[in-house]
Amino acid sequence: MIGTLKRRLARHLEHRFPLWWLKFRIWRRDRHFEREFFTLGPLCPPGRIAVDVGGNAGEYSYWLSLHAARVIVYEPNPGCHPAISRLNRPNIRLRSVALSDRSGTARLVFQNGNSGIGSIAGENPIFSLENEPGYIQLTVQTVRLDEEALDPVGLMKIDVEGHEAAVIAGAMGVILRDRPRLMIEVEERHRAGAHDRVRALLEPAGYRRFRLEEGRLRPLPWDVDARSLQTAAPGTPGYVNNFFFFHETDPLADPLAASRRP
Repeated sequence: MIGTLKRRLARHLEHRFPLWWLKFRIWRRDRHFEREFFTLGPLCPPGRIAVDVGGNAGEYSYWLSLHAARVIVYEPNPGCHPAISRLNRPNIRLRSVALSDRSGTARLVFQNGNSGIGSIAGENPIFSLENEPGYIQLTVQTVRLDEEALDPVGLMKIDVEGHEAAVIAGAMGVILRDRPRLMIEVEERHRAGAHDRVRALLEPAGYRRFRLEEGRLRPLPWDVDARSLQTAAPGTPGYVNNFFFFHETDPLADPLAASRRP
């Protein structure tokens, strides 16, 4: 009974006072945030913009807005847009489209009531559930980041449930131009061969791979199979789904420099 009342109160506060509630959760380091959350914001170089690909309800967008000059959020799920708008941050701009390697349209499949479960990657197993009760499919617009005419980008966060290689391919012009710092969710359970596809794009572009371990950024050489970090159950401490990528010219590509970051 007490637990139910607490959940109802939390939902009420989140809806009525979204920004206050989010600040409170950040202050208390809410356990529901991914462990990489608190590391990401300060990684954005001053004066540059941050790009949040797969913004969901805007938690990362808000955190990035405290450090970046501007934040461009790409989120095609219309159910997420009110939460992002309620953040009321003047330096956050919402783009209600999906990033990909081509401009056009795509089918978005997502779980009703759980905005974090959705993708336009047809290889994601969620597409086998598109006609099941509780799942919704929509046609959404897709664009390439390279077509967006953005100011210099300092940081990109990509969480697109298996479509990350297509996002990177469509952003390669920006990546080669600005050499932004990247945090990308890469999971084999969303798409087989996901790690290999990301490597094929970023390693030739001069990027080095890192992971967060015990609160520090540690190098994860390309010849180490990252799939070995995804044998535990998703969401448990032994499971790694977010990876950091720094260009070889970036001071943080030096393992010693990266490990000193909080």
